[in-house]
Amino acid sequence: MRILLFLPLVLLLSVVFPTSAQQLPLLVTPAWVQAHLHDADLVVLHVTSLRREYLNGHIPDAPYLWSGWLTASNPELSNEIAPIASIDTVLEGLGVSGDSRIVLCFNGMNAMTATRAFFVFEYAGFADRVAILDGGLDAWRREGLPVSVEVPHPKRGTVRLASLTDRLADFEYVRQHLNAAGTCLVDARPTLVYEGSSAPRTGHIPGAVNIYQGGLFDSLGRFRSLDELRAAFSRSARPGDEVVTYCGSGQSASVTYFVSRLLGYRSRLYDGSFEEWGAREELPIEGKKDKK
Repeated sequence: MRILLFLPLVLLLSVVFPTSAQQLPLLVTPAWVQAHLHDADLVVLHVTSLRREYLNGHIPDAPYLWSGWLTASNPELSNEIAPIASIDTVLEGLGVSGDSRIVLCFNGMNAMTATRAFFVFEYAGFADRVAILDGGLDAWRREGLPVSVEVPHPKRGTVRLASLTDRLADFEYVRQHLNAAGTCLVDARPTLVYEGSSAPRTGHIPGAVNIYQGGLFDSLGRFRSLDELRAAFSRSARPGDEVVTYCGSGQSASVTYFVSRLLGYRSRLYDGSFEEWGAREELPIEGKKDKK
């Protein structure tokens, strides 16, 4: 009788919470996706900001994930993570279930749409079960692999998400960890923006190091080699550190978040980013003018 009572509980938990039975590498190649494309638990999602990019061609049977479905604006901030119940509804409509493994594909050089979705999936409980196709659809095409214009209609999935709050940072968390041992704060914006000017409220959060997200890709839109990525981070982040990334509004910071995860760091993304920090007059800012 105990066994009979236990089995339904196991089945329920496998639906309610994403499981970790078959982990994914965080970055996969076109050959890997082609080899696993018909795995029963694999869902390939084509994530872009414009539907017409998807309609012009995508990996066969890959549903369209609009990047805007994962964000929610409010009167203070423009690109906050959507409520977990909203994310749940979106993912179910795309055929995602509690035991799904996810591969995210993007268009052109716009890997940021995929890295932002990667962060949201990890926050929603799919850590170690979501990956990015390195180089996106362009890499897929270069391998001569098939592209479809047919829009699939996936069977609705079933999942109940539980947010992993240790993937997210707010301004109070960042303020409490300024210059703290074991925390590396990373500004993903271009260096000139990071350095700021003589104008009020420009510059960067005190103690933040600048790792420009655009420098983490090669000319084909693929991530640079692990050695190159490690070199970019190791100048500031030590093994065992927690990396907290931010940018202007939490979008490009998802690139440095993804790379820090790829390198094995514990990572958080400050979603409000400088849009929030810079607007709060009580919070300190550093810039080039402060270093004269």
